[in-house]
Amino acid sequence: MSQRSRRLPHLYLRNNDKFRKSVNYTSPRSFNSLPPLDRNRIEHAAKLELAIGEAITKARQQLESRLSEIAVGQPGLYLEFQVTKDQANAFDSLENKTKKIELVAVKPSTDQEDTVKATVFVPESEIEFFENKVEQYRDEETTKGKPKNAALRTRLENVEIGTVQSLFTDDPALFPQNGQSIWWEVWLRRGQLEDFQTIAQRLDIMTKFHIHFPERTVTLAMANVEKIQQVLQNSDTVAELRIAKDTPFLFS
Repeated sequence: MSQRSRRLPHLYLRNNDKFRKSVNYTSPRSFNSLPPLDRNRIEHAAKLELAIGEAITKARQQLESRLSEIAVGQPGLYLEFQVTKDQANAFDSLENKTKKIELVAVKPSTDQEDTVKATVFVPESEIEFFENKVEQYRDEETTKGKPKNAALRTRLENVEIGTVQSLFTDDPALFPQNGQSIWWEVWLRRGQLEDFQTIAQRLDIMTKFHIHFPERTVTLAMANVEKIQQVLQNSDTVAELRIAKDTPFLFS
């Protein structure tokens, strides 16, 4: 087969001054976040303490119900935060890599247009991390006399225990009914494929195919919502969930 010559003429733009415009470079990480929202500090802290306290109570109950014959990996919990949108994505600061608190899923909120829902995985050893941050916001001040941790804490609207739906970033209308087994596209946290395959086998969840990305591994799993919830309660493997679309991998 003959190959087309790559020796093609250059394109020149003439008299392009009227189209040219100089713009200073701005790093995507260099913009300043919006100032903290104007909140009653004590009232807002009390609201957050109540929400986080209830979520942690439920989380402790889940941790106590972990089944040794099923559980794998690091004990922990998922927390779902409802955060007011801002230009600098304040929800990024929910993550703390030193303490292995990982932001795993972000999606638009369906019940409030100006908010997003951000879900984080929290190791059991750091279960009081966010409670402590709220206490600092309530009681402590920066060197400039501002409430500590205000940039994010004023944007928090609610906190709940994470569920399967918290990690579901696909079209909400596609979320399956209870008891309905489907093929899930399971996005795993880094290095968690082996643990996920282990717990899937213990729960009689069929898996097939996987592909690695720098931060995630994606695999397919046939299960209902209840079994996926068991995976969340008994492992630290899952970062995100979607519906597996019709692909050749489902039928190979």
